[in-house]
Amino acid sequence: MPASTPPVAFSLSAPLGQAVRAARRRPVATLGPVVALLLPLLPLAAGAQFVLENGGSGALQGLIAGAPAGRPGALILRPDTSGWLLLAALVALLTAMIAVIVAAGLTTGAGAAAALVGDRRREERNPRLDLGLGRSLSVWPAMLVALTFQLLVVVVVGAVIVVAAVYAGRIRFQLTSVVELLGLGTLLMWLIRGSLWPATALTEDLPPAAALRRSWEISHGSVLRLLAAALTAALAIGVPALVVRFIVKLVLTALAGQEVIGLSPLAIDLWALVPVPIAIFLISAVWGREAPLLTRAMVEQQHRVLVDGDLDRA
Repeated sequence: MPASTPPVAFSLSAPLGQAVRAARRRPVATLGPVVALLLPLLPLAAGAQFVLENGGSGALQGLIAGAPAGRPGALILRPDTSGWLLLAALVALLTAMIAVIVAAGLTTGAGAAAALVGDRRREERNPRLDLGLGRSLSVWPAMLVALTFQLLVVVVVGAVIVVAAVYAGRIRFQLTSVVELLGLGTLLMWLIRGSLWPATALTEDLPPAAALRRSWEISHGSVLRLLAAALTAALAIGVPALVVRFIVKLVLTALAGQEVIGLSPLAIDLWALVPVPIAIFLISAVWGREAPLLTRAMVEQQHRVLVDGDLDRA
């Protein structure tokens, strides 16, 4: 029997600790690429602001609290055709902004993963760090486009599932939960199985489409392992981010109540959302760094299964 290879454990402290040490040693070289990768957020945010100021805000308010068209005495109506187009544009812009944040996190995390040589606990500067980051930056444009398309597909499919659940509930109210559970659960599994494609594209030098197929093959039989790793990162970083968001909102609300600052409730809610994109970036960076290690472990596991099967047949 071949010697078994020890599994690669998912780590949170390693990538975050490495990022802190790298930022302390070389702040400009470490944070500079991150800032550059996040620059596309500026025109996207300006575009979202333009849509909101030119009818998007009213369409959004109508979507949330609007009455059907033609209802007498209604002050807020549901969006018309132009309103729905504005909402679609707003969703596309927000999805692209999330894709920029995720791509930036994956790129910087994958660059650190590509630079790892030997013992993962080494603290001295790795001479391959610049090489690994440079390789990641070279595939960033294709990664950003593919992630934007992937997220748009997820948004559309998720919306279809929710609408289908609502209509199913009109037939029998219990069907709403069943359709949502099955539909969104299937969508989550699809996301988990396809989440390794950026790491696969970097480590195996594959285009996005081929990397996605490769990710699907590698993750076969390891969905629960990937789900546990993703939940670990999401909870460990997301929960503190939500706590910070709650504290920021509480402080800003108190200051606004004392008329120290002049912020509306909507502005307070928007400022309180600042920790959310930071958390998305950190989760993406952790996943970008650890996904290649998980990929290697799963490939080795599949190889051992094949070898063991050949030995048993022999």
